[in-house]
Amino acid sequence: MSDGFSLSDAFGVDPPFFVRKVDRRGHWEDARQILANVFPVDEHGRISVYRVEAVRDLMRLAVALNANRVATNPQGASLTEPLLLVAIREGEFLGIQLRQINGLTACLHANRRHYDAIIPSDAKDAHARLVDSLLASGREPYKLSKRKLKQAVTEAKENGCYAVVEDSARCTCEENGLRS
Repeated sequence: MSDGFSLSDAFGVDPPFFVRKVDRRGHWEDARQILANVFPVDEHGRISVYRVEAVRDLMRLAVALNANRVATNPQGASLTEPLLLVAIREGEFLGIQLRQINGLTACLHANRRHYDAIIPSDAKDAHARLVDSLLASGREPYKLSKRKLKQAVTEAKENGCYAVVEDSARCTCEENGLRS
């Protein structure tokens, strides 16, 4: 599915890296907006991110995130809805612990790539340093197009991905040793 698509070219950083979904391009304007809209910390001091090492990781993750949108809003969402993601290098999580924990999607592959970025209650400045680091590096969200997502959905269906095939007998992720 790579068809010449380069993670490094698209995101401006070499893999492996982590990604975070950006709901609207307008949420990526200044540090205050980014902190509030892109990196809000949940009640347990966590931010959800996904590790991307290859194009396949990115595409499965995108399909899984859009499948969650469809599940919560069947009339207003699509599996091929364009998706904005920002890349984060592991070294940019200074003072923030990364812990692999299964994600909350129906895709086994995406779930295994999910991490909680844990912001210690005594280190709230780590949260702001992360955003400052991204802005200082000129990082911008990358938009996965409808065309690219259509290809990803087709491949996920062919592989029996549980995120897109309701009655799938077996996803190829299980054959590759992944479990939910």
